[in-house]
Amino acid sequence: MKMKSFFANLFGSLGKIWLEKSISTQIRVGVILIIIQVGLIIFFYPKLPPQIPLFFSRPWGEQQLIQPILIIILPIFSLVFLIINSLIASMFLEKEKFLSQILAFGSVLFATFNTIALVKIFSLVI
Repeated sequence: MKMKSFFANLFGSLGKIWLEKSISTQIRVGVILIIIQVGLIIFFYPKLPPQIPLFFSRPWGEQQLIQPILIIILPIFSLVFLIINSLIASMFLEKEKFLSQILAFGSVLFATFNTIALVKIFSLVI
Protein backbone atom coordinates (compact mmCIF):
# COMPACT_ATOMS: atom_id res chain seq x y z
CA MET A 1 0.00 0.00 0.00
CA LYS A 2 2.88 2.36 0.72
CA MET A 3 4.30 1.83 -2.76
CA LYS A 4 0.97 2.81 -4.27
CA SER A 5 0.86 6.06 -2.30
CA PHE A 6 4.49 6.77 -3.23
CA PHE A 7 3.69 6.62 -6.94
CA ALA A 8 0.49 8.60 -6.43
CA ASN A 9 2.48 11.35 -4.71
CA LEU A 10 5.22 11.18 -7.32
CA PHE A 11 2.96 11.56 -10.32
CA GLY A 12 0.72 14.01 -8.45
CA SER A 13 3.66 16.31 -7.81
CA LEU A 14 4.69 16.10 -11.46
CA GLY A 15 1.92 18.53 -12.35
CA LYS A 16 3.36 21.12 -9.96
CA ILE A 17 6.59 21.24 -11.93
CA TRP A 18 4.76 22.75 -14.91
CA LEU A 19 3.71 25.69 -12.75
CA GLU A 20 7.36 26.57 -12.17
CA LYS A 21 8.24 28.72 -15.18
CA SER A 22 12.03 28.19 -15.29
CA ILE A 23 11.82 24.42 -14.86
CA SER A 24 8.98 23.91 -17.32
CA THR A 25 10.84 25.99 -19.92
CA GLN A 26 13.91 23.80 -19.55
CA ILE A 27 11.84 20.64 -19.87
CA ARG A 28 10.24 22.02 -23.04
CA VAL A 29 13.68 22.83 -24.49
CA GLY A 30 14.76 19.26 -23.69
CA VAL A 31 11.72 17.85 -25.50
CA ILE A 32 12.40 20.09 -28.51
CA LEU A 33 16.01 18.86 -28.64
CA ILE A 34 14.83 15.24 -28.55
CA ILE A 35 12.40 15.97 -31.40
CA ILE A 36 15.28 17.54 -33.35
CA GLN A 37 17.36 14.40 -32.77
CA VAL A 38 14.58 12.16 -34.06
CA GLY A 39 14.06 14.46 -37.05
CA LEU A 40 17.77 14.34 -37.90
CA ILE A 41 17.75 10.56 -37.73
CA ILE A 42 14.70 10.31 -39.96
CA PHE A 43 16.18 12.77 -42.46
CA PHE A 44 19.69 11.27 -42.66
CA TYR A 45 18.93 7.58 -42.13
CA PRO A 46 18.56 6.71 -45.85
CA LYS A 47 21.97 8.27 -46.54
CA LEU A 48 23.86 6.37 -43.83
CA PRO A 49 26.50 3.74 -44.66
CA PRO A 50 26.19 0.14 -43.36
CA GLN A 51 28.14 1.03 -40.20
CA ILE A 52 28.58 4.32 -38.37
CA PRO A 53 30.81 5.39 -35.47
CA LEU A 54 29.22 5.89 -32.07
CA PHE A 55 31.53 4.60 -29.35
CA PHE A 56 34.31 7.17 -29.57
CA SER A 57 35.79 6.11 -26.23
CA ARG A 58 36.78 2.74 -27.69
CA PRO A 59 40.01 2.24 -29.67
CA TRP A 60 39.94 3.55 -33.22
CA GLY A 61 38.55 1.13 -35.80
CA GLU A 62 35.76 -1.40 -35.94
CA GLN A 63 35.16 -1.31 -32.19
CA GLN A 64 33.60 2.14 -32.56
CA LEU A 65 31.13 1.09 -35.25
CA ILE A 66 27.46 0.18 -34.91
CA GLN A 67 24.56 -0.60 -37.22
CA PRO A 68 22.75 2.60 -38.29
CA ILE A 69 19.49 1.56 -36.60
CA LEU A 70 21.23 1.71 -33.22
CA ILE A 71 21.71 5.47 -33.55
CA ILE A 72 18.22 5.74 -32.09
CA ILE A 73 19.73 5.11 -28.64
CA LEU A 74 20.82 8.76 -28.43
CA PRO A 75 17.29 10.24 -28.40
CA ILE A 76 16.03 7.32 -26.30
CA PHE A 77 18.66 7.99 -23.63
CA SER A 78 17.84 11.70 -23.79
CA LEU A 79 14.15 10.98 -23.27
CA VAL A 80 14.75 8.54 -20.41
CA PHE A 81 17.12 11.00 -18.73
CA LEU A 82 14.56 13.79 -19.13
CA ILE A 83 11.75 11.71 -17.65
CA ILE A 84 13.79 10.47 -14.69
CA ASN A 85 15.15 13.94 -13.90
CA SER A 86 11.68 15.46 -14.20
CA LEU A 87 10.27 12.91 -11.76
CA ILE A 88 13.09 13.51 -9.29
CA ALA A 89 12.80 17.28 -9.73
CA SER A 90 9.07 17.12 -8.98
CA MET A 91 9.79 15.25 -5.75
CA PHE A 92 12.19 17.96 -4.54
CA LEU A 93 10.36 20.99 -5.93
CA GLU A 94 8.80 22.23 -2.71
CA LYS A 95 11.80 21.63 -0.44
CA GLU A 96 14.75 22.15 -2.78
CA LYS A 97 13.76 24.34 -5.70
CA PHE A 98 17.38 24.91 -6.72
CA LEU A 99 17.99 21.16 -6.96
CA SER A 100 14.94 20.82 -9.18
CA GLN A 101 16.29 23.55 -11.45
CA ILE A 102 19.67 21.82 -11.64
CA LEU A 103 18.03 18.51 -12.56
CA ALA A 104 15.99 20.18 -15.30
CA PHE A 105 19.08 21.96 -16.61
CA GLY A 106 21.00 18.67 -16.54
CA SER A 107 18.36 17.13 -18.78
CA VAL A 108 18.72 19.98 -21.27
CA LEU A 109 22.50 19.70 -21.16
CA PHE A 110 22.36 15.94 -21.75
CA ALA A 111 19.97 16.37 -24.70
CA THR A 112 22.18 19.15 -26.10
CA PHE A 113 25.29 16.98 -25.96
CA ASN A 114 23.44 14.09 -27.60
CA THR A 115 22.24 16.42 -30.37
CA ILE A 116 25.79 17.67 -30.92
CA ALA A 117 27.07 14.06 -30.99
CA LEU A 118 24.42 13.15 -33.54
CA VAL A 119 25.32 16.10 -35.77
CA LYS A 120 29.01 15.19 -35.46
CA ILE A 121 28.35 11.55 -36.37
CA PHE A 122 26.32 12.58 -39.43
CA SER A 123 28.99 15.05 -40.50
CA LEU A 124 31.61 12.28 -40.35
CA VAL A 125 29.72 9.69 -42.38
CA ILE A 126 27.82 11.77 -44.93
